[in-house]
Amino acid sequence: MKTIVEPKQHIAKLWGKQRIEEDTSYRLIKYVLRVDHEGEVLLHNVVTGQLVVLDQEEAKAVDELPQNYNPVMEQLVAEHYLVPEGYDEHQQVVSLRTIMLKLEANKERPINSYTILPTTACNARCYYCFEQGVKRVTMTEETANQVIDYIVSHCGENRRVAIEWFGGEPTVAMNRIDQICAGLHNSGINYISTMVTNGYLFDEEVVKKAKNLWHLRPSTNPCFTLVAGV
Repeated sequence: MKTIVEPKQHIAKLWGKQRIEEDTSYRLIKYVLRVDHEGEVLLHNVVTGQLVVLDQEEAKAVDELPQNYNPVMEQLVAEHYLVPEGYDEHQQVVSLRTIMLKLEANKERPINSYTILPTTACNARCYYCFEQGVKRVTMTEETANQVIDYIVSHCGENRRVAIEWFGGEPTVAMNRIDQICAGLHNSGINYISTMVTNGYLFDEEVVKKAKNLWHLRPSTNPCFTLVAGV
């Protein structure tokens, strides 16, 4: 796949790369226009603005859609040209538009409070959990770096932020918490954090790290800071 027109940077950064699901049947997203010209297939993603020309194997894969994922489709999936058959692209575009409008409205206003889900996985099986059935997804190292960059770019001149770690069980992805906190520290950001956790994975070493690296503090609503699991 060769890019003729690069995607709009702000949309590409916000949308990111699509995660590949190998045992999934894919189709062309509704917001892609196809042009066949002089034996070549061109695809224009009207959401991102990207225009690409496909190689022969990619063009053949597109002609045979819908079909299960294969490696030929990797870039087409990553760049949101192909989506799972059950994907709701309309809702995705509505969400992107809403976020961009809010970012535009608050462009001059710093963002100093964040709720971050490093994972939706959990080490407990609480029968009352409102997240039962939620797909288990853990933040990648790349995404964590994007989170750091976003906070650094939007925290304003006072460079102070407050973070709430949520999940899932946040400590299941302790390495991502470490990564984000270290990145903020190295960027000169002053931060404090709270956490909604069942506490199962806390030991003496984690407590030290929570104090010294995560800058974990008691929540203003402490009855929700530590949630006991069953």
